[in-house]
Amino acid sequence: MSRRARAAALLLFGVMLVLTAASWSAATPSTQFVVHWDVSGAADGYAGREALLLVPGLALVVAALVRLAVRFDPRRENIVRSASAVDTMVLALVLSLLLVQAAIASSGSGTVLPMDRLAPVAIGALILIIGRVLPQIRQNYTVGVRLPWTIESEKSWDATHALAGRIWVAVGAATIVSGVVTGGALPIVLLLVGLIGSLPIVARRAYRTWKYDRRR
Repeated sequence: MSRRARAAALLLFGVMLVLTAASWSAATPSTQFVVHWDVSGAADGYAGREALLLVPGLALVVAALVRLAVRFDPRRENIVRSASAVDTMVLALVLSLLLVQAAIASSGSGTVLPMDRLAPVAIGALILIIGRVLPQIRQNYTVGVRLPWTIESEKSWDATHALAGRIWVAVGAATIVSGVVTGGALPIVLLLVGLIGSLPIVARRAYRTWKYDRRR
């Protein structure tokens, strides 16, 4: 990550920690926090103050694993070449985790957020942003669509990420619009169908491009 992106990510994580500390100190042993919502946005899982540690802990584990994977990636130089795209993806992910932590923390005070609309908009925005920068990711073993054909052929990698990026942008945008207009379970169902349904399409593009590239 660039210094600016790293500073921004640390700032967002710092805000998360401040929010966590404030909510922890305000909570009592009997306070219950929402830790899970169903596809319609209704809360269906609760926990005590330990719930406040889930998202920060997850953020630290993911950061450590990604840093370790990047460090030992045989094509680490390509990740460096993709710094701008990687920075965008990381910041979008950290911001999404911050929003999740805010939803958990606010639930301890009895505040009910319209998660049937907020969650699809936030998730859709994350998918859209990732899709927008996917074509900028250069061939590597850590970030991106890692299939046997994309790893072996750079042309397959580029073609696959160009297609996957367009699909993710479309799915993300559709999820956002559906979340704003309808809410409920429809946006999440639309998201899952769009992403899962794209898997064979993306894999087919990867294989066909690899096969064509090998013949040349």
